[in-house]
Amino acid sequence: IEYEGVESAIDKYIIYLELQQSQAEISIALGEIQGDNYVPEVYPNILMDLAEGYATKGDIDRGLKLIPNIITYIGVLTGDTMLANYSGAGIGAKIHQIAGKFDTAIYIWEDYKRFLSEHSDLADSEEELAYYINMADGYLEELSCE
Repeated sequence: IEYEGVESAIDKYIIYLELQQSQAEISIALGEIQGDNYVPEVYPNILMDLAEGYATKGDIDRGLKLIPNIITYIGVLTGDTMLANYSGAGIGAKIHQIAGKFDTAIYIWEDYKRFLSEHSDLADSEEELAYYINMADGYLEELSCE
């Protein structure tokens, strides 16, 4: 950023993340071939950063296309369906927020809360369900201030 500016830094970071994504996907493919189903722990984080990078550059659709893999691999790595769905909603809302589409970000969090009410059986406990509802409410409150 200091020497080339923000745009150049973002472009280079995206290239770096795309390389990391490719390397992780090769590891996943090799894991499937070897039968151990290996997934690098950093893979969902790479995808989330890449999605935000694409959104920052104005390529929202490209960022949104990464969400299914983010949800899938957080679920695979953690075995936590609630966390995986929360992460998917969060990155979807964040992408739209970066793009200045606050109404869509709000809709995503409201839709996520509807999902939770319809699929409360996914939660391990009432406390876990309440936790994710409260998290969504916090983001909705934050977005209503913008």
